[in-house]
Amino acid sequence: MNKDITLEDLGYKSEEAEDYIEYEKYDDYNCLEISLMFWKNGFNKVTIRIRKVVCALDIQELQAIYNKCKELGWLDE
Repeated sequence: MNKDITLEDLGYKSEEAEDYIEYEKYDDYNCLEISLMFWKNGFNKVTIRIRKVVCALDIQELQAIYNKCKELGWLDE
């Protein structure tokens, strides 16, 4: 497992707003849309939105989510 993997490495596009950073990935072949929102301003929460009847995140995606939480300093508490 590559512990330095990022969401961008997995094909996610990012967009930063005042209150959150959003990562999105689209897969037209499988009719899949995944949106991950990392909330700022002390919320320390991730909102995961998946649009598909059946879907699962693989271990690399979970590792990338962990790395983003670490990067934001949420795991230092």
